[in-house]
Amino acid sequence: CPHRIQLLPQQVMDGIKALIKFMYSELFCWLVAKINEAHAAARLNEASAAFIGILDIFGFEIMKTNSFEQLCINFANEVLQKQFNEYIFVREQEIYAREGLDTREIVFRDNQGLIDLISKKPVGILPICEEHVMLSFKRDADNMALLNAMHKAHGGEGPKSVGGNEFYLKPRFTSDPNFTVKHFAGD
Repeated sequence: CPHRIQLLPQQVMDGIKALIKFMYSELFCWLVAKINEAHAAARLNEASAAFIGILDIFGFEIMKTNSFEQLCINFANEVLQKQFNEYIFVREQEIYAREGLDTREIVFRDNQGLIDLISKKPVGILPICEEHVMLSFKRDADNMALLNAMHKAHGGEGPKSVGGNEFYLKPRFTSDPNFTVKHFAGD
């Protein structure tokens, strides 16, 4: 071939990786389309045909320090885990009971307390962050005041916290500007 281009080894590897990603993506989309076609053909007489939908979100990250973005991603995972538990364990067992099937109770971790820790108004982590952002427009923002408000609400101190939240861990030392959320997948 008269049009040869010299590539560095890293450029060759990047090209190979791009080709593999493209092939995987095309194959995956083709497979999902074929499955959806099969479901649609099998259910032509129904008002709505079954389909496969893919939800791909970033997973839990367990690092020494996570960002606010990762807290939001982990929160989304917790909400999805709660929904999964509700549909798979609770509702399926209710159906089995109605049908007279003898099943033993499936024990699973209820993560509603963790969801409340992050989102419940007025003392969830996100509502506390929102309040401090709104206050920062009126005065200088203070990260330690934000952290202290979270510690007060969830770390076992103050009138709004009764013994602390099992999903929240404040650091041993008051000078440490971090806190830990004990997620389903880890701290």
